[in-house]
Amino acid sequence: MSTEAIAIIGAAVGMLAVLVPLLLTLGRRIDAVAADVAEVRRDLGALVERVTNVEATVQTLDARTARIETAVHAHGERIARIEGALTGPWRPPANGPAEPAAAAQPAPAGER
Repeated sequence: MSTEAIAIIGAAVGMLAVLVPLLLTLGRRIDAVAADVAEVRRDLGALVERVTNVEATVQTLDARTARIETAVHAHGERIARIEGALTGPWRPPANGPAEPAAAAQPAPAGER
């Protein structure tokens, strides 16, 4: 072998001596980044699950709110009918006496 070939082989071995540790360091950094990416994926998966649970809870609360609003509206209508019956003129009930009961009427001024 010529001295030039030996010099080229020596330079190549010297480059490998420098490149191998750099490539190993790069490989370790790539592994660390891959582990970080996997951790982020797990965290995002957990976050998506929580958001899904929150969405389901919001839908449940919306349904409950709608039922409550319907019930409140119905009670409001009943209260309005009762108030109207209490403040309006007396009307005989459909199946009751034709006049209010004597106890419910005030006594004439001379009989008090």
